[in-house]
Amino acid sequence: MNPNRATNVPVTITSADCEKTVKLDQKKETKDGFRSFGGFRFDPSQPAKVVISNTGTDGYVIVDAVQLVAE
Repeated sequence: MNPNRATNVPVTITSADCEKTVKLDQKKETKDGFRSFGGFRFDPSQPAKVVISNTGTDGYVIVDAVQLVAE
């Protein structure tokens, strides 16, 4: 893992029920490279988005993939 990666990456998820921002620590290792932010309900008739920003971060922000998994 690169020691220059950010520890406070803002990830904003807009779903059918809410808009939620969580902070991602990119210095933490994961087994498969993915981290769960919990469950969200998406409705095809409403806009939905995932925004990953580098605003206010303390290091480099690297995004290789975003995976959405249906339950």
